[in-house]
Amino acid sequence: MTEDVQAPPPSQVTVWDELEIWAKDFSPWQKLTLAWAVRYGVLTAEQIEQVYSVFLHGFGLGNEPSPKLEIPTTITGKASGLASQNLRIRDVSGVNALTPSAELVFSPQLTLIYGGNGAGKSGFARILTNVCFSRTRLHSRHL
Repeated sequence: MTEDVQAPPPSQVTVWDELEIWAKDFSPWQKLTLAWAVRYGVLTAEQIEQVYSVFLHGFGLGNEPSPKLEIPTTITGKASGLASQNLRIRDVSGVNALTPSAELVFSPQLTLIYGGNGAGKSGFARILTNVCFSRTRLHSRHL
């Protein structure tokens, strides 16, 4: 069963939207694997066995898993574009070439920093390095 996943306007596309669109035609075992990886960060040995049983059943090489597993209709477990986005870094000045309008929004499941050259990846990495690994206090005016 394939669910129609429509892309939001380009100005509002998030990595979660792109992930949902990319995975919309995945087979059930692929959707289950990706959904669990996104939600839990790592699959347990039991979850791997469950995914494997879905894989075997999908190719007619095994019985349907018992109890029957519910295959997620979305990867994030939410409607596309609704990943909770409460934590963010914004209004940055004096860090690399980041502009005041540059913003990094964190998701509760997974946050990816990606983009072309000059997009600000290194600037945000510098901020995160200072916040997460520095032994000296970073002045709040820099964030």
